[in-house]
Amino acid sequence: MRLLLILFLVLVMFPTISNGQLPIDWIRNYDLDRQPQNFKDIYALEDGGLAACGVTHRRDGDQQIRLFQSAFVVYMDRDGDVIWQLRIGGVDTYEEFNALIEAENGDLILTGQRPTYPVGSIMAVRMSAEGELRWNRIYNTGIGNAVIELKSGEFLIAGTSSGSAKLICIDGNGEVIWEQSYRDEGASSSKFYALRETEGGVVAAGYSFDAGGYRWIKAAKVSMQDGATIWNRRYDDGEGSYWICNNITSDGEGGFALVGQAGHGNNETDILLLKINSQGEMLFSRRFDFYEGIDDELLDSGFGIERMHDGGYALAGFTVNGQLTASPVVVVTDDQGNERWRRTYRLEEIENYDVGNNLFLSTERANDGSIYLCGRCTYTLNEEGQNGLIIKLRSDFPEPQFIIHSPEDTVFTAFLNDSTEFWISARDNQDDDLSYLWTMLGDTISRDTLVTVLWEELGQQLVTCQVSDGENVASIRWHVTVSDLFIVSHSPDTLSLALRRGTSQTFSLDTVRAVEGDPVQYQWTLTNLDNFEREETGTEASATIAFLRSGNYQMEGLTYRGESSDNVIWTIAVRSAILDFWPRELRLSVPPDSSGEFGVIPFNPESDSLSYRWEMDGDSVGSDSTISLTFAWRGFPNPSYQVSVIVMDGAEGDTVGWEVTVREPEEVGKSESQKVEKWGILSVSPNPFNSTTTIRYSTSGDAYPTRLTVHDLTGRTVWERVGAKVIAGEHSYILNGADLPAGVYLVRLDIAGSQVIRKVVLLR
Repeated sequence: MRLLLILFLVLVMFPTISNGQLPIDWIRNYDLDRQPQNFKDIYALEDGGLAACGVTHRRDGDQQIRLFQSAFVVYMDRDGDVIWQLRIGGVDTYEEFNALIEAENGDLILTGQRPTYPVGSIMAVRMSAEGELRWNRIYNTGIGNAVIELKSGEFLIAGTSSGSAKLICIDGNGEVIWEQSYRDEGASSSKFYALRETEGGVVAAGYSFDAGGYRWIKAAKVSMQDGATIWNRRYDDGEGSYWICNNITSDGEGGFALVGQAGHGNNETDILLLKINSQGEMLFSRRFDFYEGIDDELLDSGFGIERMHDGGYALAGFTVNGQLTASPVVVVTDDQGNERWRRTYRLEEIENYDVGNNLFLSTERANDGSIYLCGRCTYTLNEEGQNGLIIKLRSDFPEPQFIIHSPEDTVFTAFLNDSTEFWISARDNQDDDLSYLWTMLGDTISRDTLVTVLWEELGQQLVTCQVSDGENVASIRWHVTVSDLFIVSHSPDTLSLALRRGTSQTFSLDTVRAVEGDPVQYQWTLTNLDNFEREETGTEASATIAFLRSGNYQMEGLTYRGESSDNVIWTIAVRSAILDFWPRELRLSVPPDSSGEFGVIPFNPESDSLSYRWEMDGDSVGSDSTISLTFAWRGFPNPSYQVSVIVMDGAEGDTVGWEVTVREPEEVGKSESQKVEKWGILSVSPNPFNSTTTIRYSTSGDAYPTRLTVHDLTGRTVWERVGAKVIAGEHSYILNGADLPAGVYLVRLDIAGSQVIRKVVLLR
């Protein structure tokens, strides 16, 4: 392998621009084995080096026939010097790499496409930091465009397959754990180009288009466990132009910033910046036109995005000028997307470069604040006129930078009489000498790069390290809770879970440290975050919960002894096609010839794809969201009735089942005063209503405790009537909805421990 290092430009050739532009540290282009290169992604490694991947190809010089297209990866030091390179593919093959990351153990994980007949397949490759190929796998037909490592240790690939956006979760050996396809309604095709892990799931972004070529940005948050959709959003300007997304970054506050392309009606495009919150709701969009006012149909597009230290964003891509030649560009904004500065990089001014196809296709921000830009450039000495390009911009941090620190967590618990070693590695962006000052409780404890602290007192402690270059100071603080009892490990180890309805999950406090003394105690509490109902669920070191209803939950595991305690809190999102159902009890005991209403509430009541199938003992008995059934005594022995409902929302479905046992007549007679034989909600009229409606219900037999309530779809009680007794017969109440917002509500009647529910609609 031969590497021609064509160019190295130091900072003096590109002085800092007075308007605050980041100065160029160095520029390098790469002509590996004298083959044309196209860098499509770059990654800043933990040791300060770089890895870049992409595609290279060769054509027959006379016939201009492409002989091969190879995927390649290059491993470099921090100055861009190649340590090793590896090529995947050869003659008559067409592999390509589109994205790479460094795994926790230092290996590289790459994704792209490998040719298989009749179309290409999604490819994933794992190799060591020394370039040793560990495995090379293919999956569905399609292309892999992005890859991330999840906190759980698995890897997630995003791309496109058979016209749908695709996610594939694999383990460290490349074996598939789960895979899901996603296509927007009305779309001919959907694609994912970027991924970010976030609290409670993963956000994937890309775009969709319909048969007419109309494009819109697609973003979805999905579960890390199985890829189930938590939310899905569509973004466009609603004016007939198109939007696409090429990359995404976190905003540091739970939301995300997306970069891509926004089109005009005359085929001209601008660089697009889109900001969304944690629920996918759009906060703002900004467009950047590099040749505004020129009549030619020009293209500007953004491919890379990085968050700056002040909360702003650096966008990288390309612009096409009036002569239809492309130049790489960078736009830097503030945190609201307002432009701070922009630059077009005129590479044709440098020897052996030429006008033509000069692009930035990816960005990467290193730990020291430096920004790497990669892509391709036109180069006259190459037979194809195309080289890989990397530019390093100096850090936007004026103060010294922490490269790595230990402990990595700056908020943690320490055990009484244990010791902790603190250390840091820092660098100055102006290469000045650094001094260090460690303090604890206001006292200086070290002036070295490391210090060991012995924890002798219970309570809150603060350890601070200040690093100075003589002019600027940076600091890092560790907030430490010193305890004589704390939880060392727990499972699940991730604190945000997404589960399917009906799933059972075991929570446990695996390792608890405590000073010698009485045994520690445990308390488990489950809270429904939709209605804040709390339930004590156990007093052992673990608890298993069956999540029978969709919704949002919080599980707290508490360990304590005397006044010392520690806890772990999990948040759980439970999803399915079914939001709720009634009766809530799945095993029922009823009198002979009694009637009761069963019902379900779909998770998405506005969906056009909902269908219901009710069955009793295997026979179909209904196809609505509710059904009224009568249960007769069958004689002795008395088999139970099996009632079930299947709810389908497109391809997603779920089932709820009840077992209904009819009591013997003799048993009913013995305790008749405590049983409800025939009762229920007779009507809610008018329904829908826009102000008031009358709720009519009936009971028979003796007097019973009764409670009539109205709830919104989150379970919140919005109206209530409670009585200690109700006389047998018909009763009515008027529900005044003047102070309620329009929507769907549930009328619930509880008598003697049983309940019925009726759905009503309030209009405005």
